[in-house]
Amino acid sequence: MDKITIAPKKGTEHPALSAITDAFSKIENKARRMATPMKQTIRRFANLCIVTFALSVPVDIRATPVNVTSQGSVSASSTYQFSSTYSPSRAVDGSTGSNWFSDGCGGGSGSAGIFSESFYWTSSQSTEFSRVELDPESIGGYGFSSIQFRIFNSSGGVVFTSSVISLLPSLKVSRTYYFDAGTIGNKLEIILLNHQNCDCGGFSELRVYAEPPATIYNAWWTSQFDGNGNGCFEGSARLNWDPDVVGSSGSLTVYEKIYVKLAGTTDWGSPIRTTSQHTITGSSSSDSQSEELLMTGNGCTSWDYKIEVYRAGRSSSDYSRDPSNDSDLSAHREELPTPPGPFTISNDPPYCDANPPEGPAVQLWWANNNASSWDVYRSDNGGAYTPYAINILITAFRNTGASVVPGNTYGYRVRAWNSSRTLYKDSDNTLTIPISATICTPTLSVTPANRAVTEVGGGTTFNVANTGNGTMSYGATILSIDTSWLMIAGSASGGNSGTISVNFSANPSTQPRVGHINVSASSASGATVNSSPTQVT
Repeated sequence: MDKITIAPKKGTEHPALSAITDAFSKIENKARRMATPMKQTIRRFANLCIVTFALSVPVDIRATPVNVTSQGSVSASSTYQFSSTYSPSRAVDGSTGSNWFSDGCGGGSGSAGIFSESFYWTSSQSTEFSRVELDPESIGGYGFSSIQFRIFNSSGGVVFTSSVISLLPSLKVSRTYYFDAGTIGNKLEIILLNHQNCDCGGFSELRVYAEPPATIYNAWWTSQFDGNGNGCFEGSARLNWDPDVVGSSGSLTVYEKIYVKLAGTTDWGSPIRTTSQHTITGSSSSDSQSEELLMTGNGCTSWDYKIEVYRAGRSSSDYSRDPSNDSDLSAHREELPTPPGPFTISNDPPYCDANPPEGPAVQLWWANNNASSWDVYRSDNGGAYTPYAINILITAFRNTGASVVPGNTYGYRVRAWNSSRTLYKDSDNTLTIPISATICTPTLSVTPANRAVTEVGGGTTFNVANTGNGTMSYGATILSIDTSWLMIAGSASGGNSGTISVNFSANPSTQPRVGHINVSASSASGATVNSSPTQVT
């Protein structure tokens, strides 16, 4: 819109000016709807005013206003005293057949042209006013001679006052008033000036339109911990909420402030958290936000929470979610968590773990003293302690596998955590455990080393054992020079321990003869052992 100018001709005033303004507003609105470039100059009512306006294709960057009447409460300076059916609430009930009426000129006892009335619409939230519409009363007599609008902030200060607008004589109140962009407040006052007579003047319907405000659809908690089962949450919890644009498919850039107070008190104090700016859309989609908050309290304490949503660049909130409209924000029970108590760690002697992969193993254990989980820290060969195993849920830990190297020395300490993992206690001691270089080295043993047998044919046995650590596999063979009279009966191999059975034939010679059995285990100390059956004559 290029320009609209409505100015009284110098030295003249007339109530009809208001009607002219309305007429040109309708022309303007029609031009906007048609979006047809046009430029006109109209000169009428030469003795009353000069009206000049120029129209072109409008560009309106403001979002489509929404009806927010139901978001406020209404009151009036007076109500018709002879009937309760004309209360202020009848002016916002959506029916043009019901009315609010004042008590007239002091209850009908005064004189016309003296008494004025005020009608109020008040919201608990900040509102950017777009327009106000008033429908005329459905019954009754004359209205008022003029009207004026005022906007107040939440502190009661006046932020906007319109000029006094003359109403046409002998007509009921009917008015649409447009506010400039950025007219923000919490309370609207409609001042109706000077009864035209002492009948009970008023109007049938008030509609308040505003720029689409931000709201918070709901709020809820997640990631809460109740370690001791007393209904009080410890450590931290995540407060979630879903901000939306009211009744609009557009978007807004907003931020939120979070407040907390003791349940039952009234002072919210300063916000404990202010979020960064983010974009939200209409209520048909979710724009969920969340903040992790630390739980607190002297014992189990109840806290109230409040979330305010603000449009970017503004210091007054569009909406507040609090215990009055969301039970999830009321009396949230919290307590400071109890830290774990002192404890010591112990260990069994290192051993060779036969479970694959075979290797050294260290077994740690400790007592539980009001803890829910534990972290093991390890030091390698005198180095720094670093986290090694996190969030262990039992009071024992076995360190094994390729990370435990024979010949190294390892240090251990343990950190105990409460249920929410917000408070911890380190073990009162550390353990230093050397790992033998031969902790998993087996030793091959074959007994007896020599066995005498008779000259007649028969059989004998030799015992195989691992007298060291770890596990081994062995195998037995007969030297080729003895295979003509000596042979292995049954299995020639085994694991860790076993018996080798040997058969021999009769000795045809008059001389003794000695056989040779070779037993080997590649991973063992003494990897090869020779045993000899000696056959006498």
